Amino acid sequence: MFNVVTIATKNYFPYTQLLFASLQNSGNDFHLTVFCDEPEAFSGLARNRRCTVRELPEIRRVGVKRARFAAYSTAFQEGGFLYLDSDVIVLKPIHELIEHSRITGCYDDLSSVRIIADKHYPWPEAPVLENRWFINSGVFFAPRSRRGFFEELLARSQNDDLWERYGVLYDNSFLCAHLNLLDEMIDYVDSTVYNWQGLWWTAGCR
Repeated sequence: MFNVVTIATKNYFPYTQLLFASLQNSGNDFHLTVFCDEPEAFSGLARNRRCTVRELPEIRRVGVKRARFAAYSTAFQEGGFLYLDSDVIVLKPIHELIEHSRITGCYDDLSSVRIIADKHYPWPEAPVLENRWFINSGVFFAPRSRRGFFEELLARSQNDDLWERYGVLYDNSFLCAHLNLLDEMIDYVDSTVYNWQGLWWTAGCR
């Protein structure tokens, strides 16, 4: 069994319900933890033994995107975890993602992000920070051994100046900035299998 983590607000309950259903139907042996702002809204999921619902006060204090770093840090209480956005749908077994000793995710070349002009130096407030590692943080695996990195990331996310400097794309760019700042190595997996590019290819929209 492996740990899956997501974060959702009350209005995202329908998506989270679909995520859980897809995990159940996908042949994966998993346990899902939902970090949320209003646990009572997710009580239907909490009644299932394969799902735990936990209130995350940081969502109300700093917003859902910045609160993700508190969710990541807390999730390590149960060991390494696979993070999935609450609107993800899982179609097949995904054990490959959790068999890595490094943080594992899908490469993002930022080609679909028009607000970032320079993809090689994508943090305007930190113009000398080179983009050597960038993932789409909607799907990634965090092994137990990288707990220290995520604890440091949580502390840095609570600094308003750092959040403004590196949060161009909110939590995603903040995370990826620190992959580069702290020389955190990444294992990449196929985006056409584990990320939105798979839908893009399937639809013939290349």
